[in-house]
This record gives sequence, C-alpha cells and structure tokens, in this order.
Amino acid sequence: MRPHMKLVILAYVVVFGICGYYALRYFQPHFIPQSYFVDYDKPVYTKGQYGVCRTAYEFDQLVEIILQNDTDAAWQFAYRHQCRVLKPGTQVFVMDSKWSGKVKVRPKGEPTYFWTFKDELRN
Repeated sequence: MRPHMKLVILAYVVVFGICGYYALRYFQPHFIPQSYFVDYDKPVYTKGQYGVCRTAYEFDQLVEIILQNDTDAAWQFAYRHQCRVLKPGTQVFVMDSKWSGKVKVRPKGEPTYFWTFKDELRN
C-alpha cells in the first residue's frame, strides 16, 4: 500500500469517528423516550437514593453485591473503593452517559468523577 493511501484511510477513519461520536451523542431517535436522554447543558441534582463509585466497573460490582442483599460486603466494598452516597439535592454536572442507564457525574466544587444510575438525577 502506498504511503499516501495510508494517510487518506487514516483521515477517513478520524473524520467518520468524530462524526459518529457526535451523531450518537446528540442525535435523539424518535423511538427512544425523551426522558432517557440527559441534558448536558443544564444543572442537575441528586435524589440521594443510590451510591456513586469512581469507575463504572466498581459501580457495577457494588450493584451486584447490593442485589445479593449482602450489606456487610457492600459497606466494605464501598469503603475500600471510595464509593459513597451523595446528599439529596447535590448539584452535579453530567460528563457522560451510557445506553445502560449509567451516567458519569462530577459534583459541583469537586474535581473527581463518579458513576451512578440516571434515575439518581433530577432537574
């Protein structure tokens, strides 16, 4: 393959990757309810019902432990992995969201990010 063809292919991959990212982030298909989408420009607040964890993987693990009704293990896991419950009404900024219903949030005044359920947020 010629060197300039590699550059052209790389340019196509980058352009389509960027277009695809923004299309998935901002395009709202009509068959998905509007309540599913998070508005990134408006401040949102927590309900104080669910915990938050530093990574999505740790959050998934905490949810699994809680679903098994093992409260001692849940508390130990939360302590070791810096998981916590934000106070109800804490203002957060939404940084990312996933199709699974999880969102990445940053509490106002804190530099750290946490993962939680979208149901934890209200406008």
